[in-house]
Amino acid sequence: MTSAGNSMEATIYNGETAMIDTGRTSAHEGGVFVIRMDNNVMIKRVSLRLGDKIKNIR
Repeated sequence: MTSAGNSMEATIYNGETAMIDTGRTSAHEGGVFVIRMDNNVMIKRVSLRLGDKIKNIR
């Protein structure tokens, strides 16, 4: 997947290619994930709250 935008900079830069491990399907604290919401696909770092619910997407 090719990144677009600068929201993940310092980790992933605009235009870089990111490899996606589709075999991992569970979230872990501070991990970087590909998230699909409606027709949008994003690369984001997530924070979890109790019960493995997503608390924050950065």
